[in-house]
Amino acid sequence: MTKPLNNTAWNQDILEQSATQKEVLGILRVTEDGRKFRYAKAGEALAVGKIGQLAEATANHVKQAAPAVAAGTIRIGLTVGATLVTENQYKDGYLQIYDGTTSGLGMQYRILSNTACDASGVTYVTLETPLKYALTAADYYSLIPNPWSSITQNASLA
Repeated sequence: MTKPLNNTAWNQDILEQSATQKEVLGILRVTEDGRKFRYAKAGEALAVGKIGQLAEATANHVKQAAPAVAAGTIRIGLTVGATLVTENQYKDGYLQIYDGTTSGLGMQYRILSNTACDASGVTYVTLETPLKYALTAADYYSLIPNPWSSITQNASLA
């Protein structure tokens, strides 16, 4: 095992696979020889030595109308577009607020968990910190996945 640069104890070796998450997604590990690795979750079976690509936003989960929600709320029901949401698909990702009238435009909140829902259904997201500003029906939100949460094989660079 290559030792990390700062001799910090790690829960999983860089060559080890696990069905259970053992580190924070995206955490950077630098080895003593300067190589850098990110802790990631595969979204599909990955072939050894092939190029992977980061998780991307789902078009039907971007720029959706926000519900009216009070400041201080930590669990929010969000109606998504015509693509289903799987349980914890947005865990460690972000709720981004934009295009509207609130003081909270541009705010981004880390998502601790989310419920599954059917296409055009309601997913409940639990935030790490409460909403700083209230949302109105004139606001919009996007669900942004953690880029390290669902690595897939890049077909064009395989």
